[in-house]
Amino acid sequence: MDIVHRNDLVLLLLSLLLTGCAQEQIRPDASVSCDLELLDLHRTAVERGVNDVQTQPVGKYPYLRMDRLLWSLLPVLETEAQRIEWGRLSMQSGLRALRADHGNLASNVSLASLTACVERQSKELTTRGENMKRLGMKPYPREYLPIYRVLGLYPLSRHLMLSQLGPLHDELRERYRSGAVQPVRTYAPRQGTPLGAQEIAAWLAEVIDRSPLGLPYLDEQRQQRLLAHFAPVWEVETLDNHDLPGMPGWTKEALSFDTRQPVTFAQISYTHWKGRLLLQVSYMIWFDERPSRNLVDIYAGRLDGVILRLTLDTAGRPLVLDSIHPCGCYHTVVPLDSKLRLRSAETLGETPLLLQGPSGAWTTGKRLRVVISSGDHMLIGLRWGDDQSTNETYTLLPLDTLRSTVSHTGTTRSLYSPPYGLIDGTERLERFLLWPSGIVSPGAMRQWGRHAIAFSATRHFDDPDLLEQLFEAEDSPADELGH
Repeated sequence: MDIVHRNDLVLLLLSLLLTGCAQEQIRPDASVSCDLELLDLHRTAVERGVNDVQTQPVGKYPYLRMDRLLWSLLPVLETEAQRIEWGRLSMQSGLRALRADHGNLASNVSLASLTACVERQSKELTTRGENMKRLGMKPYPREYLPIYRVLGLYPLSRHLMLSQLGPLHDELRERYRSGAVQPVRTYAPRQGTPLGAQEIAAWLAEVIDRSPLGLPYLDEQRQQRLLAHFAPVWEVETLDNHDLPGMPGWTKEALSFDTRQPVTFAQISYTHWKGRLLLQVSYMIWFDERPSRNLVDIYAGRLDGVILRLTLDTAGRPLVLDSIHPCGCYHTVVPLDSKLRLRSAETLGETPLLLQGPSGAWTTGKRLRVVISSGDHMLIGLRWGDDQSTNETYTLLPLDTLRSTVSHTGTTRSLYSPPYGLIDGTERLERFLLWPSGIVSPGAMRQWGRHAIAFSATRHFDDPDLLEQLFEAEDSPADELGH
């Protein structure tokens, strides 16, 4: 082989080698492809109007999500262990939104590969401590629109709204004192293995001690056992089908309601109290409608319900009960500890409805029995009672079930619609009177995390410091409260 041919061969080999290297360099990285798939899924969900809006994306990551509690913890993430735990929690929150969007889109992209991508993004996020702190400097979105308050002359209109609150609270307190006056049907949770007070306290002490954030985060199995343990007995005044609990859903484009099997939806949440993080158990019961009482009833409409929440102290004893309807209306608080005092109306701006605690004494073998009125489904009674058997039982389901329910076609659809998490078709006429509050469609049913609970103040049901906003207490550690 002469020297020219040898040089040509060398050049050819070098060219092939460099081309191979270049191709290797421009080959899409697997993580980049993964990120693009997540962004594409989220973009498609937004374009089709099916994206889940219960929680907020964390920065540039569409399926790392934070709620108000996680947002409140961002400024205090000092250690790597705290950042890792926060990232794990935001990943779990994001995966719930991802599963809802993936199912509601009927996406053919592998959910397992997308889940792995979210896990990688969580690890990526937690290595950037300063970025995480900066996220906490941005305000978490409120469920109040400033433009509504400006156009509605809020400084004046709030006084009109506030003037109606006293008579309403007086009426509801009187109904609570009177109790049920109509025939009652009772719905109890299906029997589970009861928990002892010491067992619950040991669970919480164990996880709080282990958590870098001091969060009483139980594993899934223990969460379900705790939710079953505190699940209430519903006693519902029943005059017609609108007082039968059931499962909301969709038939074609219209709301449907199935009363064949009573259902209660449940979930775990957390709140700040006296320098601690406390665990909360929440229960939601739905009814087909709030029927009209007269020719023009501004509160009547499709779907109605009650959300009941128990905040537990660090030993797992009930500390506070509060309740709303799924519209965010009728916020009611019931202190379960004598040391708690509701703050003054001057401090709060708008006070919730304050009711006396349940009759009877709480022990770990007692269930909370909750009496609900016919028609408007108000809280008209509370007592601690024995766990007696009843002919009517309900199924306990995760609240997340409603983020991706099966429709008549076999496909899935969220009960809630973006961008505000409202349930289409549940609008009330009261929205034309109360819009100056800044709330979008007052009276309409809405998703967890989207409940504004004051018309003449600014307050949310999931505010991480809601108890601290509402109550003051004697200087006792949180774990001494509950007696």
